[in-house]
Amino acid sequence: MRFHLPAYLIGYFQDTFNGEIMFTLTHLSEYSEKQFALLSDIQRNAVRAFLEFHLEDPGSSIHHVDIARAVGEYWVASKQV
Repeated sequence: MRFHLPAYLIGYFQDTFNGEIMFTLTHLSEYSEKQFALLSDIQRNAVRAFLEFHLEDPGSSIHHVDIARAVGEYWVASKQV
């Protein structure tokens, strides 16, 4: 996921990625948390910015609660491993 994440995020905006990246970034399992723990602070901040962008998007309202929870609980500005 670490190396594919930029492509997933870009694909989401270009509407070329068919996967559910929003679900992946907001419904974290023990496995995904271990994978995301490998991200650098810059990468984590990019994911956080992506999610925060969607908090402001009325079209993302279906995911709003999940996004807000994930941003507040996991996607903090930096996370020490």
